[in-house]
Amino acid sequence: MGVDYRNPEGYVDPVPYQAISNMDREQKRYMPMVYICSAYSGDVEYNVQKARIYSRYAVDAGAIPIAPHLLLSLWKKNRSVILLCSWILRFFPSAGSCGCSVSRQPGC
Repeated sequence: MGVDYRNPEGYVDPVPYQAISNMDREQKRYMPMVYICSAYSGDVEYNVQKARIYSRYAVDAGAIPIAPHLLLSLWKKNRSVILLCSWILRFFPSAGSCGCSVSRQPGC
């Protein structure tokens, strides 16, 4: 990974160059993205807490968690949110699971 000493406009910009150069190998390593898919309907508060736990597990395992259904608590569950979740899911070629229950309602 090369770090340019100049900014996009071509001017010398040593601060970002030095910051990235000082990162150790552990910070620069590749981290895969993981789509966190867990129940949302029913006991929403409990299910959001479980999704946070699953996301923390992914971070501890060295992955970047993508949990769009956590955004459902910010927006009303409607067709646009479901489309957002399915659009993001297209970027993930495989899936794993945590827990042992499957939601009967469609959605994220």
